Amino acid sequence: MVFFMFFGASNVARTILTEDDDGTLPRMLTTPTSAQTILAGKFASVFLTVAVQTVILLVGGRLLFGIDWGSLDAVAALTVVGAVVASGLALLIIALVRTPAQAGAIGAGVYLVLALLGGNFTGTATTTGTYATIQQFTPNGWLLRGWDAAMHGAGLGGVVTYVLVPLGFALVFFVVAVWRLRRRYA
Repeated sequence: MVFFMFFGASNVARTILTEDDDGTLPRMLTTPTSAQTILAGKFASVFLTVAVQTVILLVGGRLLFGIDWGSLDAVAALTVVGAVVASGLALLIIALVRTPAQAGAIGAGVYLVLALLGGNFTGTATTTGTYATIQQFTPNGWLLRGWDAAMHGAGLGGVVTYVLVPLGFALVFFVVAVWRLRRRYA
Protein backbone atom coordinates (compact mmCIF):
# COMPACT_ATOMS: atom_id res chain seq x y z
CA MET A 1 0.00 0.00 0.00
CA VAL A 2 2.87 2.40 0.81
CA PHE A 3 4.39 1.68 -2.59
CA PHE A 4 1.01 2.30 -4.23
CA MET A 5 0.70 5.64 -2.42
CA PHE A 6 3.94 6.86 -3.99
CA PHE A 7 2.86 5.93 -7.50
CA GLY A 8 -0.64 7.35 -6.96
CA ALA A 9 0.82 10.69 -5.93
CA SER A 10 3.09 10.73 -8.94
CA ASN A 11 0.24 10.38 -11.42
CA VAL A 12 -1.72 13.26 -9.93
CA ALA A 13 1.32 15.53 -9.53
CA ARG A 14 2.20 15.10 -13.19
CA THR A 15 -0.81 17.27 -14.01
CA ILE A 16 1.34 20.25 -13.00
CA LEU A 17 3.66 19.55 -15.92
CA THR A 18 0.73 18.88 -18.24
CA GLU A 19 -0.83 22.20 -17.27
CA ASP A 20 2.51 23.90 -17.83
CA ASP A 21 2.77 22.37 -21.32
CA ASP A 22 -0.84 23.31 -22.11
CA GLY A 23 -0.30 26.87 -20.91
CA THR A 24 -2.91 26.82 -18.13
CA LEU A 25 -0.39 26.95 -15.28
CA PRO A 26 1.42 30.04 -16.63
CA ARG A 27 -2.00 31.71 -17.04
CA MET A 28 -2.93 30.86 -13.45
CA LEU A 29 0.37 32.36 -12.29
CA THR A 30 -0.52 35.68 -13.94
CA THR A 31 -3.62 36.05 -11.76
CA PRO A 32 -3.60 37.85 -8.40
CA THR A 33 -3.48 34.43 -6.72
CA SER A 34 0.00 33.83 -5.30
CA ALA A 35 2.19 31.05 -6.64
CA GLN A 36 2.26 29.59 -3.12
CA THR A 37 -1.54 29.35 -3.09
CA ILE A 38 -1.60 27.68 -6.49
CA LEU A 39 1.10 25.20 -5.44
CA ALA A 40 -0.68 24.56 -2.14
CA GLY A 41 -3.81 23.74 -4.13
CA LYS A 42 -1.84 21.33 -6.27
CA PHE A 43 -0.38 19.72 -3.15
CA ALA A 44 -3.87 19.46 -1.64
CA SER A 45 -5.22 17.73 -4.74
CA VAL A 46 -2.38 15.21 -4.72
CA PHE A 47 -2.78 14.62 -0.98
CA LEU A 48 -6.55 14.17 -1.15
CA THR A 49 -6.34 11.79 -4.08
CA VAL A 50 -3.76 9.61 -2.35
CA ALA A 51 -5.64 9.71 0.96
CA VAL A 52 -8.92 8.67 -0.67
CA GLN A 53 -7.21 5.87 -2.62
CA THR A 54 -5.63 4.63 0.59
CA VAL A 55 -8.89 4.69 2.52
CA ILE A 56 -10.48 2.66 -0.28
CA LEU A 57 -7.66 0.10 0.00
CA LEU A 58 -7.99 -0.01 3.79
CA VAL A 59 -11.75 -0.46 3.73
CA GLY A 60 -11.56 -2.96 0.86
CA GLY A 61 -8.85 -4.92 2.66
CA ARG A 62 -10.96 -5.03 5.80
CA LEU A 63 -14.25 -5.96 4.10
CA LEU A 64 -12.97 -8.31 1.41
CA PHE A 65 -10.06 -9.98 3.20
CA GLY A 66 -10.69 -9.34 6.90
CA ILE A 67 -7.41 -7.48 7.39
CA ASP A 68 -7.10 -5.92 10.82
CA TRP A 69 -5.06 -2.80 10.16
CA GLY A 70 -4.85 -1.88 13.84
CA SER A 71 -6.29 0.84 16.03
CA LEU A 72 -8.09 3.64 14.25
CA ASP A 73 -5.82 6.37 15.65
CA ALA A 74 -2.64 4.66 14.45
CA VAL A 75 -4.18 3.80 11.07
CA ALA A 76 -5.39 7.38 10.59
CA ALA A 77 -1.99 8.85 11.49
CA LEU A 78 -0.10 6.47 9.20
CA THR A 79 -2.55 7.10 6.36
CA VAL A 80 -2.29 10.88 6.63
CA VAL A 81 1.49 10.84 6.97
CA GLY A 82 1.88 8.39 4.10
CA ALA A 83 -0.21 10.65 1.86
CA VAL A 84 1.82 13.70 2.94
CA VAL A 85 5.14 11.97 2.24
CA ALA A 86 3.98 10.61 -1.12
CA SER A 87 2.65 14.03 -2.11
CA GLY A 88 5.81 15.85 -1.04
CA LEU A 89 8.04 13.44 -2.92
CA ALA A 90 5.87 13.60 -6.04
CA LEU A 91 6.03 17.40 -6.01
CA LEU A 92 9.79 17.28 -5.54
CA ILE A 93 10.20 15.05 -8.58
CA ILE A 94 7.89 17.30 -10.59
CA ALA A 95 9.95 20.31 -9.51
CA LEU A 96 13.15 18.70 -10.80
CA VAL A 97 12.01 17.48 -14.22
CA ARG A 98 10.68 19.24 -17.30
CA THR A 99 8.20 16.91 -19.00
CA PRO A 100 5.53 14.41 -17.96
CA ALA A 101 7.56 11.64 -19.63
CA GLN A 102 10.60 12.52 -17.52
CA ALA A 103 8.41 12.60 -14.42
CA GLY A 104 7.08 9.13 -15.20
CA ALA A 105 10.46 7.57 -15.90
CA ILE A 106 12.45 9.28 -13.15
CA GLY A 107 9.61 9.02 -10.65
CA ALA A 108 9.22 5.29 -11.28
CA GLY A 109 12.96 4.81 -10.79
CA VAL A 110 12.97 6.77 -7.53
CA TYR A 111 9.92 4.93 -6.19
CA LEU A 112 11.36 1.53 -7.11
CA VAL A 113 14.71 2.28 -5.47
CA LEU A 114 12.97 3.53 -2.33
CA ALA A 115 10.77 0.43 -2.33
CA LEU A 116 13.78 -1.86 -2.65
CA LEU A 117 15.74 -0.06 0.05
CA GLY A 118 12.75 0.58 2.29
CA GLY A 119 11.51 -2.99 2.42
CA ASN A 120 8.37 -2.94 0.30
CA PHE A 121 9.32 -6.22 -1.34
CA THR A 122 10.74 -8.14 1.63
CA GLY A 123 7.40 -9.31 2.98
CA THR A 124 8.03 -8.00 6.47
CA ALA A 125 9.08 -4.78 8.13
CA THR A 126 10.99 -6.67 10.82
CA THR A 127 14.57 -6.83 9.62
CA THR A 128 17.91 -6.57 11.36
CA GLY A 129 21.49 -5.73 10.56
CA THR A 130 22.62 -3.66 7.61
CA TYR A 131 19.29 -3.85 5.81
CA ALA A 132 17.47 -2.46 8.86
CA THR A 133 19.91 0.44 8.90
CA ILE A 134 19.37 1.10 5.19
CA GLN A 135 15.58 1.09 5.69
CA GLN A 136 15.95 4.00 8.11
CA PHE A 137 17.14 6.22 5.26
CA THR A 138 13.82 5.87 3.43
CA PRO A 139 10.42 7.27 4.36
CA ASN A 140 8.68 4.08 3.30
CA GLY A 141 10.95 2.02 5.56
CA TRP A 142 9.65 4.01 8.53
CA LEU A 143 6.06 3.84 7.32
CA LEU A 144 6.27 0.08 6.83
CA ARG A 145 7.54 -0.34 10.39
CA GLY A 146 4.69 1.85 11.56
CA TRP A 147 2.12 -0.27 9.74
CA ASP A 148 3.73 -3.40 11.13
CA ALA A 149 3.52 -1.99 14.66
CA ALA A 150 -0.11 -0.92 14.17
CA MET A 151 -1.09 -4.32 12.82
CA HIS A 152 0.55 -5.92 15.85
CA GLY A 153 -1.54 -3.89 18.28
CA ALA A 154 0.32 -0.58 18.71
CA GLY A 155 -1.86 2.47 19.12
CA LEU A 156 -0.94 6.03 18.23
CA GLY A 157 1.64 6.18 21.01
CA GLY A 158 3.37 3.12 19.59
CA VAL A 159 3.69 4.57 16.09
CA VAL A 160 4.68 8.14 16.96
CA THR A 161 8.28 7.70 15.84
CA TYR A 162 7.10 5.97 12.66
CA VAL A 163 4.94 9.01 11.97
CA LEU A 164 7.32 11.81 12.95
CA VAL A 165 10.36 10.64 10.98
CA PRO A 166 8.45 10.37 7.68
CA LEU A 167 6.96 13.81 8.40
CA GLY A 168 10.54 15.07 8.50
CA PHE A 169 11.16 13.55 5.08
CA ALA A 170 7.93 15.13 3.81
CA LEU A 171 8.93 18.54 5.13
CA VAL A 172 12.29 18.39 3.35
CA PHE A 173 10.64 17.17 0.12
CA PHE A 174 8.04 19.92 0.24
CA VAL A 175 10.45 22.75 1.10
CA VAL A 176 12.83 21.82 -1.72
CA ALA A 177 9.93 21.38 -4.16
CA VAL A 178 8.44 24.78 -3.31
CA TRP A 179 11.84 26.45 -3.55
CA ARG A 180 12.48 24.87 -6.94
CA LEU A 181 8.98 25.51 -8.31
CA ARG A 182 9.13 29.14 -7.13
CA ARG A 183 12.35 29.61 -9.06
CA ARG A 184 10.86 27.96 -12.13
CA TYR A 185 7.63 29.96 -12.11
CA ALA A 186 8.82 33.25 -10.63
